[in-house]
Amino acid sequence: EQLPTRMAARLLGTAVLLAIAAHVDALAAPSAAQLDLLRVGRTQFMHFSLCTFTNCQWDIPISAPELFNPTNLDTDQWVRTALLWGADEICLTTRHVDGFTLFPTAATNYSVASSPWRNGTGDVVKEFVASTRKYGLRTCFYFIPSFDVSQVTRKVDATTYYNNQLTMLTELLTRYGHIDRIWFDNYALNSPTYQPYYPPSGFTCDGNMLGPSCPLWQQLVRAVQQIAPSTAFVPGPDGCLVNAEAAGGTYPLYHYATQGSYWCQLQKPSPQSPLSFVVVESDYTVLNPGDNWFWGPSYPVLDIATLWSQMTEKDGQGANIILNVPPDRTGQVPANLVELMANYSRIWHQTYDVPVAALLRPVTALCANLSFVVPVMNASAVFDQFVTVEDLSKGQVIAGYTVEVQYSGDPAWHAMPVHGETVGRRIVDWGLGNIRNAAALRWTCTASLDPQQPATISHFGAYLGAPIS
Repeated sequence: EQLPTRMAARLLGTAVLLAIAAHVDALAAPSAAQLDLLRVGRTQFMHFSLCTFTNCQWDIPISAPELFNPTNLDTDQWVRTALLWGADEICLTTRHVDGFTLFPTAATNYSVASSPWRNGTGDVVKEFVASTRKYGLRTCFYFIPSFDVSQVTRKVDATTYYNNQLTMLTELLTRYGHIDRIWFDNYALNSPTYQPYYPPSGFTCDGNMLGPSCPLWQQLVRAVQQIAPSTAFVPGPDGCLVNAEAAGGTYPLYHYATQGSYWCQLQKPSPQSPLSFVVVESDYTVLNPGDNWFWGPSYPVLDIATLWSQMTEKDGQGANIILNVPPDRTGQVPANLVELMANYSRIWHQTYDVPVAALLRPVTALCANLSFVVPVMNASAVFDQFVTVEDLSKGQVIAGYTVEVQYSGDPAWHAMPVHGETVGRRIVDWGLGNIRNAAALRWTCTASLDPQQPATISHFGAYLGAPIS
């Protein structure tokens, strides 16, 4: 009687494997550039320009280029600061809204070439890229094609304006070697706030979408993608922002939309309604409260408790995080900001370097069969949070999950108050209180965006948060 039963089980198992192999994934998967950015997770933003020297955030009307004169620029120090807190990418404002460029360009003389720094022969971007290469960080350039006050003040026509933006972007993408990402500010965004300083025509879009009213954005995107096909453009065609410049996070977080945008317009996909895969990022600055991005002598700075909370709500609910830690007028990240990030790093490592219990190897299965048990080997161990990571290389699949605890001497499984929906790049279930006397943990998938597509959990672990002080 056992032989037919075993054969039936084997045949059933073989049928399941064949069904998985035959299934064509309906959910969009990330491109290689998107996947590389997802694996980074954390980026350090470097807002540095004329506003650093004039106590402004929007240099309108524009300031004289002679004001740009850092006394001790050290881009190596920028990168060391990024490495200190675990960023794998660093992003520089190569040209902000005023139009002043941190590199010499054929498009305008409103640049470092007209400043006294390095006697007008310097190139901040060149030094920045040399430092990222030296330390092995990804290189990201911030650029805002649709907002150039210098060009508009000069009353250039629409064609000249566009050509100048394309010239600058071409220089950035061809002069300095491979660039991992372009951060397009105001991508396909329709905002009337500074409308008098917007370009003549063509960059105004239909409600944050690439509609028929913004042909120049579409033209520019096609041009830069041809120049740099392996570069990620986020915000841009490859991704978008949630909680832009704002506190808090977004949950559940789906990596799907009709297309990339500035502000995310995320949707829940299905095999019947496929969408594009997008990288989702949240941008924030340590110069808060006040939402300041360029350094100023009197701007407030986040305390460590607030920084930790905001990073957890953003990075801990599935989004990438780009955190602004800007240099001052010397051209270096000031000591108080370095100290803040060192403190953040200390708490991070004390919390996450050694799990109380963890999955030993990735687990892949259809959601209906995706469940595993992780033993807690140390009976006296204490933990207060879970971390789950989904492998997104073939798309985001998980739309529901549970975590249960089995206590020593109690065979029952007890449900934990977890987020319970999407997992994505990284989900941290915090605020559980101190959990003691646990013997085992059970993780179970309860809902899938595509029940016929396997999901992979690449990491699951229980951790005890370090004191935040």
